[in-house]
Amino acid sequence: MNARQAKIRRFILDAANDQFEYGKLDCVQFAMRSVEAITGHNPAKKFNYQTECQAQSIIQSFGSMTAMVSSELGETSEISKLKDGDPVVVLLPNVGEVMGIFIKGLAMVKTDLGTINVPASRISTGWCV
Repeated sequence: MNARQAKIRRFILDAANDQFEYGKLDCVQFAMRSVEAITGHNPAKKFNYQTECQAQSIIQSFGSMTAMVSSELGETSEISKLKDGDPVVVLLPNVGEVMGIFIKGLAMVKTDLGTINVPASRISTGWCV
């Protein structure tokens, strides 16, 4: 296991039992905490919200979740180039765009029902960090 994998593993174990909470540990914060585990910097700290409505308002101000994240992480990457821990946007039926992290060919997403694994076929875009 290399250093990056060890950081991601520790992050996932630490976040596994944490409760979903908008602005603290929602799908965006989960993905950005993964970025922080890898890089030491959490790009979502500038987004201040405590409710789903506030989160949606911020996303809408950018036009989309992808645009919002790209404003902090830059250009998206080809999905085939993603590594474990990289943030991704996943399209879920009846939900829409949510953030997650790429792990072993899947997307791991934090939801109000817990952490779920989503097939890679649902990943719409991602960022290499």
